[in-house]
Amino acid sequence: MSLNIPFEPLSTSMPNTCNTHIVSKFKPPPKPRAQIPNVIAQLMMPYHADLLTRLVNESIANIANVFFDEKMPTELALLQTTMNKASHNTRLAIFFLLLNVNQHLKSRIQQLEIEKNQRKLERFLIDLKRVLVVQFFVNEGVNVQAFVRQCEENWVLA
Repeated sequence: MSLNIPFEPLSTSMPNTCNTHIVSKFKPPPKPRAQIPNVIAQLMMPYHADLLTRLVNESIANIANVFFDEKMPTELALLQTTMNKASHNTRLAIFFLLLNVNQHLKSRIQQLEIEKNQRKLERFLIDLKRVLVVQFFVNEGVNVQAFVRQCEENWVLA
């Protein structure tokens, strides 16, 4: 009894799995932008003084670009110099006063704040505009330290 077993395997063709002419449509997911929970409270800490200074300097530069045709008026240059040399409370007061009026700074803070705190931030900005800044300019008894403390309290309660 003889079996006819071929010594060569049956020829099978290999499937073509790699196509060189097709370009992958894979795109890496977008990097999440850096966000800081409770950004206002974080900026009140001296640890974040560099970020605070950078944000204020960006705001001052934006004001110069928008309102003064990219020329730095003397008052803004003086404010920038003060910002770089002042105490932390004075820097915070400048920050809050600019936050009240500069749309670029508001947008930047909204980008930094996490999504779930956006309503709190909106409430704080309304209180800053309608109450805190008005009291600071109208009431002579409200000094820089009291203004910053009121801003901190309103952030916590917002």
